[in-house]
Amino acid sequence: MVVLYQDLREVHPGIKVAILDERADTDTAVVCKDTLPVIRDWDFAPARRFYGLDDSAFQTFLPTFTYPRVKKILVEKALDRGLTPSPTFVHPGAKIYGEISCGVGGFITMGTWVASDARLGNYISAASPSVIGHDVVIGDYCTIGTNSALLGFVTLGEGVQVSPGAIIRTGIKVAPWVIIGIQAAVVSDIVKEGITVGGVPAKELKSRKNGPIPMDRFRPPELSKDEG
Repeated sequence: MVVLYQDLREVHPGIKVAILDERADTDTAVVCKDTLPVIRDWDFAPARRFYGLDDSAFQTFLPTFTYPRVKKILVEKALDRGLTPSPTFVHPGAKIYGEISCGVGGFITMGTWVASDARLGNYISAASPSVIGHDVVIGDYCTIGTNSALLGFVTLGEGVQVSPGAIIRTGIKVAPWVIIGIQAAVVSDIVKEGITVGGVPAKELKSRKNGPIPMDRFRPPELSKDEG
């Protein structure tokens, strides 16, 4: 949340932000020395009163950096409640080369490099100074960690988590919901869904016997307030 808010405030100094946290036990939170309203029950009326805004405020949402599975749950809840995803936020300090395409509800931080003809899905997060190479395809809900690199023609399925420092070699394809560990080097295709890989070269570390956990059974891990 802190990184996202810092960048939003820098680019849009007058922006009004409310934090959605279903696990919160307070009505406000201090982020970057600013006091922000916290919404726990999807009722944004208190946030509108907090800022003195009318009913047209707080109709759009932008997910923070978090686990892809958690992100998907939150997005589906937001859409069910009639909220609209914001356009993908691209920090002016990100380096965009050539033409790229980008979905909605994403967040690309300052210092991220994105090369020509990259295709980014919905609700993706990319942390600086990550590198997204030319002709890369990134599926919905993917999270790209800091100092990671996706070389040219890499394809990530839905919900892939690329941890900090990981490198994916040119032309590699990664199945949906794979977790790539910190500083892993992926040099061959990952075809099994929902597994965790790590090491150099990256190998499967653990898998679920019955495949990925169904979304309706997933319970988000306990996160600190800064991470949520």
